[in-house]
Amino acid sequence: MAARSYTEQICEVMDIEPPPTIKAQPLRKSIVEFSRIASQRIDNGILPTPVADAFLVSLELRDLAAVNVWLDRRHHFKPETKAGQFSLVNFNIETTIDMKIQFDSIQMYFPRAALNMVAVEQGLPEVGTLDADFLQAADDVVVRSLGNSLLPAFGHPEWANKLFIDHVAMALLAHLLH
Repeated sequence: MAARSYTEQICEVMDIEPPPTIKAQPLRKSIVEFSRIASQRIDNGILPTPVADAFLVSLELRDLAAVNVWLDRRHHFKPETKAGQFSLVNFNIETTIDMKIQFDSIQMYFPRAALNMVAVEQGLPEVGTLDADFLQAADDVVVRSLGNSLLPAFGHPEWANKLFIDHVAMALLAHLLH
């Protein structure tokens, strides 16, 4: 049985139907997952993210209300995130989010190994972690544009051009390295 995608795991916890996940393979052994996850419900429960040696870029397609989060079991308040902004989740840290919100976001999940493969290809040192604060949303035109370029593929994943998806994944990883 194939390993379940990040999206399937998260949707199971929130009891919502998982959307199709588009998998990219920018380099031979690395897999990057893209999905669009949305819920119109007000209470999607408490979401513990899976602990893994991986990261997630969550690009918001609509304004996201402020939420309570726990990072390594320490409570924090994450302010509102505006449409077009993204949050970077480090899955090496135990993260739990109180999802009493409606949301619509593009989720871009990638293991650190994928990031390190791109780093090696570019002659850069391997990455220990990415320097981003999950509690503060970031606004980056490149991340926003790359994420938005995937929107047509979510409507018809069977039509998604594999080469295009792989290049979007490579571009995202290369951009995050810098």
